[in-house]
Amino acid sequence: VAHGTEGHGHWHEGWMHPWLGLDHGLLILAAGFLSAMLPARERVLAMSAFVVSIGLGAWLGPVVGAFGLSMWFLLALSLLAIGMVTRAARASAVSLLALGGCFHGAWHTVAGGWAPGFGLGLSLAMAVALGIGWALGRRVQTRIAMGAYRLA
Repeated sequence: VAHGTEGHGHWHEGWMHPWLGLDHGLLILAAGFLSAMLPARERVLAMSAFVVSIGLGAWLGPVVGAFGLSMWFLLALSLLAIGMVTRAARASAVSLLALGGCFHGAWHTVAGGWAPGFGLGLSLAMAVALGIGWALGRRVQTRIAMGAYRLA
């Protein structure tokens, strides 16, 4: 199940979307987690680029839809781009997070639209989820530095 809410109209649907939609929950937590692994200067840039690019993707969605791209193809591209961050050089990580966000935003408009109220609720929930992902990433990074986890 990719999405837990049916509508894309009201702010409360936007707020609940990342928490009930497995694709959003994992995507946003991963973006925050992976951003925490970047140097301080790039960390804020990566999270900001991710959020802005989702909005940009939503705005470009009708153009993407005109090319006949499947909404599921866009979803797969968004997850692939975020997954590639784990293997990317630091310089590419910000771009890949932004690309993943853009594909996901486009997915929304191709899948059924995006009302302003939905976008507001989603943006607020994304900020919270990114913060949770970032905090988890910092925790793991600290534990690695202390020798609590061994990397093969």
